[in-house]
Amino acid sequence: MVGGCVGKLRAYGASLIITPIFMGGITLLNYYLYNVAGGLTLPEIATYVNMGSIIGLVLTVLPMGLLRWALETEEN
Repeated sequence: MVGGCVGKLRAYGASLIITPIFMGGITLLNYYLYNVAGGLTLPEIATYVNMGSIIGLVLTVLPMGLLRWALETEEN
């Protein structure tokens, strides 16, 4: 039983490391669009921020889904 869970737990652990990195990247992209990129209006920037929020929601739920997947047991 433990042998089948090891790969799943590694995927969960990787998601715990990778998810905050991607969320930080989204934050930096929003910062770049607001402060550095020229020619964008505030409604356009708000659109990008909203898309980043949706991606952030998916990235927040991803580790929880992977944890559930990793801890599932097969019933015969």
